Amino acid sequence: MKSMFLTIAILLTVACCGGATIVAALNTDTSSDKVEDTATVQETSAASQPAKKADGISGDGTWMIPSDVKPGKYKTTVPSKSFGCYWARLRGTSGELSDIIANGSANAGSQVLITIDATDKAFQSTRCGSWTRISD
Repeated sequence: MKSMFLTIAILLTVACCGGATIVAALNTDTSSDKVEDTATVQETSAASQPAKKADGISGDGTWMIPSDVKPGKYKTTVPSKSFGCYWARLRGTSGELSDIIANGSANAGSQVLITIDATDKAFQSTRCGSWTRISD
């Protein structure tokens, strides 16, 4: 009798807390009812980080200044289907309230203008759409 081998793989990406990729696989050899399962955790690669463009910022995430995002003035129009935009200029990335230099929120369809300073450590954006750099 031919043996059949079934592999089920599950890939989960954890977006918070540094982002790790968890891969779990369940292997079943149907000829012997043998089941093996494995799980591995690995750091998220740069390719799975939030998208960035030379002239702007795209998607949700936290970007480091100046390695990910250049200081300057940026604008966005909050997408019409957004549940509301939240943005923050950060002096640190510990998650403490004291890390926030300035922050704000806006409703769908609103235009937002911000200035990211060279002294900022990071910029965070959630549900704001794409930001376009308009000047230094």
